[in-house]
Amino acid sequence: MAGFWTTWKRFPDAQRGELMQAPVSPGVYEVRRISNGEVVAFGAAANVARDLSAFRPQASKLPWARPFERGEEGARASEFEYRTFSAATKHEAQDIARHLLGRREIYLKRHFAWA
Repeated sequence: MAGFWTTWKRFPDAQRGELMQAPVSPGVYEVRRISNGEVVAFGAAANVARDLSAFRPQASKLPWARPFERGEEGARASEFEYRTFSAATKHEAQDIARHLLGRREIYLKRHFAWA
């Protein structure tokens, strides 16, 4: 696993002709809400661009953030950003995703006793 995450990128606005910058190959993706950093999607994919283009925004699951949301229908793609991590094969992408989730769990356990 000798790759790197890309920088965070906002979801493109299709009405303005913007395009998504994601690999049309295996890899890992992470999507977060810009306003509060909530991770709303994470996974390994055989085609990262296809999976990211299928992303449909949802209202926040965090109870304290709900009063500021516009409801299920109100979340816009421009309120989210994504990053990707390329892999050679889907199997490698799945291994990378498992490794990254394990690192996240270790971090949370060390920094938050309640996690």
